Amino acid sequence: MKPVPILVALGLFFILCLMPSRVLADQSNSFVTIVNPVRISTYNKDPQASLLAEYSEVQKRSLPATWLLTDDVLNNSSMVTTLKSFDPKQEFGIFLEISPALAKEAQVDYPKSVQWYFANAVFLSGYSQGDRKKLIDTVFSDFKNQFGFYPKVVGSWWTDSYSLNYLHQKYQITTNLGLADQYSTDGYQVWGSYWSTAFYPSLLNVGIPANSLSNKLDVVNLEWAPRDPLNGYGPGEASKYSTQDYQTLNLGDDYFAKLFNLYAVSHNNSFGQITVGLEADLSPEVFQQTFARQLNLISTQSQVQVVLASQFASWYIQHFPNLSPPQIIVSQDLLGGNKQAIWYQSPNFRAGLTYDPLTNQTKIIDLRTYQPEIEDPYYLTPNSEMKLHVNTPSLIDSVNVPNDGWLISTSLLNSINQNESGLKITYQNGQTINMSDQGINLTGQLSQPVPKTITSGKVIKIDSDGKSLLMTPVSMWLAPPAGRVINTFLPELPLLLRQRRGVIEIALIGGLLVVGQLLIFGKIKRKRRPFILISSLTILSLPLIWILIHNRQFMVTQGEVDGLFRLSQMPVGKVVVYDHECLNCQWQTISKPAIYANKRGYVADLSHDPIIYNKIIFETKSRAEGRKALVDLKAKYIYLAKYGNYIETLPFSPGDYNIEMIFENANCQIWQVKS
Repeated sequence: MKPVPILVALGLFFILCLMPSRVLADQSNSFVTIVNPVRISTYNKDPQASLLAEYSEVQKRSLPATWLLTDDVLNNSSMVTTLKSFDPKQEFGIFLEISPALAKEAQVDYPKSVQWYFANAVFLSGYSQGDRKKLIDTVFSDFKNQFGFYPKVVGSWWTDSYSLNYLHQKYQITTNLGLADQYSTDGYQVWGSYWSTAFYPSLLNVGIPANSLSNKLDVVNLEWAPRDPLNGYGPGEASKYSTQDYQTLNLGDDYFAKLFNLYAVSHNNSFGQITVGLEADLSPEVFQQTFARQLNLISTQSQVQVVLASQFASWYIQHFPNLSPPQIIVSQDLLGGNKQAIWYQSPNFRAGLTYDPLTNQTKIIDLRTYQPEIEDPYYLTPNSEMKLHVNTPSLIDSVNVPNDGWLISTSLLNSINQNESGLKITYQNGQTINMSDQGINLTGQLSQPVPKTITSGKVIKIDSDGKSLLMTPVSMWLAPPAGRVINTFLPELPLLLRQRRGVIEIALIGGLLVVGQLLIFGKIKRKRRPFILISSLTILSLPLIWILIHNRQFMVTQGEVDGLFRLSQMPVGKVVVYDHECLNCQWQTISKPAIYANKRGYVADLSHDPIIYNKIIFETKSRAEGRKALVDLKAKYIYLAKYGNYIETLPFSPGDYNIEMIFENANCQIWQVKS
């Protein structure tokens, strides 16, 4: 081979520096992953026809895609034969939905009389930790029997952190597909993660990013159905503003294109990535129309790489070997309105802001800190509800808490500048907002005072010199993973003394002590005086002795602590709690849950509100009686607790009691009585 003349070589190098390098630089950190969950549904008469229709659209365009298979698919010979005929560009993984057949094969009890999509049936989090292992081992064994290897990619609409850690440790899983934030779609609430972008999850909670190597789970979490950063933030229909459900809102392909561009392209972030795809149990016509048009768009995006889910995870792990990089989203209203949405998210916190140019109002609508102690609510205790509640604790949450939000500026916005690590917003009046991984720095006069949830200083530290305000997340959360341990003797004493059993116990204890002293001192005349003194002191101290004998430690879950912290920031009012003890309830924690023993004093301690024990409004079969009892109590709130199989509910609809829900997570509900 002849040597290339040096001038020619220099010329080629110069051209490469000018042109292709720009294209490669743009493409090197912009990705799309096509992921298609495959299940066999009762409403799909021909699942194989649907699968072939979806694959046909992928194959026509010579695209790679990741196919996640349920265990029912793995045990269907015709479906497996079809899958094995796919071209080598395709990748197979496991979709971790639990069916009656899988539960039977794994020798695990499946919930009785439930729909297949109920959260306590379809997700691993509905089962004990031991049963989760059995279910995982069974489906992985079935996969290997069919394909000869273990997959690297799994997914479900919620895979709890205990299960995902087991999957990583035993099967070296590198990639997990989960839901992008949604408040209420299909009864599945996942609320408080990185907004529609990939991250490394925490060991204790897949819903939040790891913020240190010690609490990092080495699995890349991808998000299904990325959502509109402005219109997708809300309850009800808001979750449909996504790449999955936009057509149900009569939005066209241009809306999908806007979402695609917003997430797939890096936009000054360290990378851009979007997951698209459709569940394979839809009708063939959906793939031939909607899916085909989506793939047409993807095929024309030369600046974006189409990669398998495992390939993107490998790239992510190589480029970010330690923690997830910050992700910043700046977006105009994709529906054509004037508002802007701004999201800053890092391993330490996330903040969501809106700016309205018509009023010049900038509001923080969402603020959450990511402490490593925040545990998945179903990490240890199985979910027994039909719904899923994965709600990261918040300081501001305009969706879950009515009238939440913080107006920080009413000045004209000048500029929004971002880079890979930070965000700076400037205003005409000189105000600035600086966000980095360390926290939020505000300068200038704020339009509203700092919310009490922040000034409480319990999860975020405030430093102010009068001109600027620095908010920094603290490392510890309100309660450790095992919950807050409480002693109930003082808060419960007045109630217990009113009970006949308590009075009888005190009398017996006093009598035994006096008799014992009489036996010791009674025969010695010169010791009668100390006997009288000691007996008198004993009688006076009987309540204290009784308390020490009955002192017990009980547990209050992290979710309850979060809910009561929120209640403590609301207007003071009486709180009705259920006067009920659960004698046969089981628990997995070291200490018994306080609600099981009807020890409710912690509600008053943590909320700073007086509590009222009551049975009628929780147990009555008469709407009129329940409503009258609530009115007579003159209460402002009703507090309901949930743990494992124990779920407190109200017997009638909110309208019957004239109440509205003002907070909910996996472990509690708070209702407010309307005036």
